[in-house]
Amino acid sequence: MRILLFLFTLVLIANTSIAQNDDALNSFNEDVKAAKRGDAVSIAGSPYGEETSSTGVFYMKDNKMVDKTTRLNYFHSNFEYEDNDKIYLADAVNIDSVVFNKAAYVYRSFAIDGTSKLRIVKVIGREGSNAVYFYKEILFKPAVKAGGYIEPKPARYESGEEFFLFESGDKLVILNNFKGLISLFPGKEGNIKKFIKDSGISKNKPEELKKLLHFVSQL
Repeated sequence: MRILLFLFTLVLIANTSIAQNDDALNSFNEDVKAAKRGDAVSIAGSPYGEETSSTGVFYMKDNKMVDKTTRLNYFHSNFEYEDNDKIYLADAVNIDSVVFNKAAYVYRSFAIDGTSKLRIVKVIGREGSNAVYFYKEILFKPAVKAGGYIEPKPARYESGEEFFLFESGDKLVILNNFKGLISLFPGKEGNIKKFIKDSGISKNKPEELKKLLHFVSQL
């Protein structure tokens, strides 16, 4: 089955699909496209968090709401659905949030390896203008041919970076450590540092980050 990739605007999906030229899919490696066409061996692994699609609710920025059978593609950091052998990616610019499998997701722009773009993040907690998010990345690795001491490997999807982010107002920081988060609250640095130390807060545990979220939101 040949799969072409399109962008879609959910509000207009019944009437409009904005086709994207295959050459413009910079995130698609040639090996990926070949495998999708059936010209190469299948790709090992999966870019998805779920084996099958299920219903998601898309809340648009114009206050409209759309139900759609969808699933999360971590390689594209976006939601997608399939219709008539075509895969459609959500138009992230026009979506406020998505509720999927009892969790909420939003699109946020931040940089990885110097490249900044809108990416999908899971909402871990939100209080007022503050929020904690979780980001997961899946990468595509092209096939490796055997040679010398090199073992062959198939084209494959592999887990990439995973981390939490903290948002306060219009500022967003990746929680590599707590320095960025603390800098968001000038004059409250001492209180936050003490709470983190006394409570043993870890930057990798969502329930502990929710406690920190609640604390800073009360300052």
